[in-house]
Parts: sequence; structure tokens; C-alpha cells
Amino acid sequence: PPPFGGRFGIVGRLAAASLPASLRRTSVASAALSLATGMMVAVALMVGSFRETVRIWVDQTVSSDLWLRPSKGLDNAQVALFPPEIGEELRKVEFIEAIDRVRGRDIVYGDTIVAVGSGEFDITASHGDLPMITPRSAEEALRSAVRKNGVVVSESFALKFDKKVGDTIVIPGHATPFPITGIYRDYSNDRGIIVMDRPLFERTFDDHNINTIVVFLKPGVKLPFARRELEKRFGPKYGAFVVTNGEIKSEVMKIFDQTFLITYALLGVAIVVAVLGIINTLAALILERTHELALLRISGLSLGELRNMIVLESTLLGAASTVAGLVMGYVLSWILIYVINKQSFGWTINFHTPTVLIVVSLLVTLLASALAGLVPARMARGIHIATAMKTE
Repeated sequence: PPPFGGRFGIVGRLAAASLPASLRRTSVASAALSLATGMMVAVALMVGSFRETVRIWVDQTVSSDLWLRPSKGLDNAQVALFPPEIGEELRKVEFIEAIDRVRGRDIVYGDTIVAVGSGEFDITASHGDLPMITPRSAEEALRSAVRKNGVVVSESFALKFDKKVGDTIVIPGHATPFPITGIYRDYSNDRGIIVMDRPLFERTFDDHNINTIVVFLKPGVKLPFARRELEKRFGPKYGAFVVTNGEIKSEVMKIFDQTFLITYALLGVAIVVAVLGIINTLAALILERTHELALLRISGLSLGELRNMIVLESTLLGAASTVAGLVMGYVLSWILIYVINKQSFGWTINFHTPTVLIVVSLLVTLLASALAGLVPARMARGIHIATAMKTE
């Protein structure tokens, strides 16, 4: 291309012309690098979009000040339980404004297992911020559920069982249908969740125990003081362990990052394999072009210019592959986010571009492609001109 010729002179024009001339070989290497780059971009976009969506979801749903758990850890909901009387004792604590008693259990619904959770809808409506799909107002959905003895369900449940607001749910063993008054976003369970107001849950399952207690403090109360006091008062008697809002958010994002860490390692391996393909392709071209390179050397091309020409060829190959991979990655990420992800997990995520990650990844790929040209360039420097011309 003219820009290459203007910037690098005859070396640039030779590099730009050599790749189309050897399209049979270079197209394979370019396709491999494009595919690897496309997969890298697509997965980075999907993971980045998922991470940003989860971060916003956590910020919105984890709105309380403190959480009380019956033992250390965040994932023992079906094992460790609080007795019901702890709720009455907590309401008498002078610095607590409100509490939300949470209980969950698994049931068989249709041909699969789903979770049924409960909370105090009046508290959630006034103090929380449930991310809704329909209706837009969480308060409207929750207060309607209290009035109608209804439920709200997660997006994954609604998609999996083709339910919408106004439909009813019949829980096995209970003849009374429960109307759906709202569908909300949830990324904690892809099996589906049905959520009831706590009094309705207690009547339905005759279960008064508690998994977690969400605590809202009065204005002006300091978190360290409240945490210390609650653990002192309820730790010895109930084994209560207090978790702060910030710790929960941090733990969720830490688990997310650890889960997808292996993904980036696999993408790195794919890029390395593709770059090795470029090295092999250019090395093979050196063997095919021995006579041509010898003629260039006789014509006055220096060893430094020969090296620069081959590195430029590698850079051009990498640049073309990177551009094609970027376009391919965006197309593939759209399919992953809006089609495969929704069908596989039953939830939707918002599209988000992790700009820094993608730019750095593409620059690393382009740099690796350029450096890949140093290996065949070294091979070209070893060509014996007289032998090459005599053999030809």
C-alpha cells in the first residue's frame, strides 16, 4: 500500500506485495490468528459484559448495612439456620431500624429443582431496590404480591417455564395457585427462583426458621460499632456472624473473577498457537523464496533491510488478522450474549465493552505478530547467495 511505501520505501513496498503473492500459505496463518483474536475479543466482551452487569446488580440488590449469618461463610443457606425468636430480639436492638428475615429451600417444580425464597416484602419495598424486568417498580410488584398472596420470580424461572406477570404457579403439594406479580433480575441461580412474602412462606411450608437476617441501621450508626455489638450480643447465643455490605460485594466479585480466570489463560494459549502459525508460515515462505531473496541481496538489499522486510510482512499479517478478528469478535460476542447465554442460563446481560482489556489484548497480539517475524528473518540472513543462485 502507498502508506507503507511512503514510510518504509522499497522495503515497505516489497513487504506489502509479498503477502498477496503467497496467499495460499499466508491465508491459513491469517485465518488462524483471526480466529484466535476473534475468540479472544468475543470472550472478553462476554465476560466483561457479564462482570459489569453483575457489579451493577450487586450494587443494587445488596443495599442493607449488615447481614447476619448463623455461621461463617456465604453459601451454607441449607445447613445453618437461625431459630425464629432471634428476629424478635433483633427488633429490640436500639440502633437497628429494620430487619428482613430471609429463608430459602429447594423444591421440585416440573422436571427440575428450583429454589423458593422468602423475605419481608414490606421491608424490601421500603428499604431495598430489587432490579425488576416487569413491572418497572419493585415496590408495586412486592406490595401487589402481599395483597394477592402472590410471588415474584427470577428471570431465569420465567424464561425456563414460559411464565409472565399475571400467570399462576402451582407448587407441588399445595393446591392453591400463586399469581406472579413481578419478574426480577437474578444472577445467583440459573435454575430459577420463586420468592414469597415471609408470612405466606410460613403458612405454605410451615417453616419458621431463618437462613439470613438483613439488617438496616438507623441513620448515623457506625458499621464497626454495630458489627461489634451484634456479634457480642448474638454470637455466643446463636453463633451469629456479621458480614458488612462491602464484604459481600467484594466477595461476589472475587468469586466471579476467580471463576473466569482460566478463560483468559486459554485465550493466551490460543494466541500463542496462532503466532507460532505465523512463524511457521513465514519460515516456509523463506524456503520457497530462497532464490528471490538471493536476487534481492544481489540487487543491493542489505541484511538489515531484509530483516525489516520480513518483520513488516509479519506485522502486516498480524494487523490484517487483528482487524478481521476484532470484527469477528463483536459479531460472535453478540451471539454469545443475546442468544447462547439466554438459552443456556435463562438470564439476559447488558452489553459492555471492556475497552482497556481489549485494546491491551489487541496490542499484545499485534506486537507478538511483529516479533514473530524475527525468527524467519534470522533464517533469511543465513541464506548463502552463491549456493541459492547456483541451485536455481
